[in-house]
Amino acid sequence: MTAVTFDTHIFIKRMTSAGLSDKQAEIQSETLNNALLEFQKSTLYEIVRKKDIEHLATKTDIINIIKWVAGMLIAQVAVGATLIKILS
Repeated sequence: MTAVTFDTHIFIKRMTSAGLSDKQAEIQSETLNNALLEFQKSTLYEIVRKKDIEHLATKTDIINIIKWVAGMLIAQVAVGATLIKILS
């Protein structure tokens, strides 16, 4: 993910040159900067959540494989016990 850079000094200079007072430009700069930071945090959060979901899917796959292997082991034991009983 690419970070968004925001130069507050340039923003304030542009706003004051457009006619805003220093205080108004500073407040707008701070507000915009906070909004950008919140956006970055929420985007990063979404990326992390997607990775967590992919990880959970992997865990589910592993659990299914373990269940399948356990089932096959039980079936092999049953077949072996049956063969021993028949051949004895």
